[in-house]
Amino acid sequence: DMTFTQELVSSVGVDEFSGSASDLNIYPNPSSDGTVQLLMNWTPKNSVLTIVDASGRVVAQHLLPSAAGPVVRTIDLNGIPAGIYHIRVQGEGVGSSAKLLVQ
Repeated sequence: DMTFTQELVSSVGVDEFSGSASDLNIYPNPSSDGTVQLLMNWTPKNSVLTIVDASGRVVAQHLLPSAAGPVVRTIDLNGIPAGIYHIRVQGEGVGSSAKLLVQ
């Protein structure tokens, strides 16, 4: 006779951002020309855009004016070395994030 046991493992946590992935899109991605366009469905009051490298270091921050409805913002990447980054936009208790590859 053989006995098998199976353990169910699941993780739980609190998501830091309450926006959905569709709230923030980055074009072009990957980027090689020094700028990207952020397409956002919203920009809450007191929003901050943060660019974080793979080690968790903040490499750039920008204050964003609030806007209702879809908005496009151009972000300057000059001086940011090639690598993988997380772009976070957060303000007034909501936010969203996306990955960016700089070549």
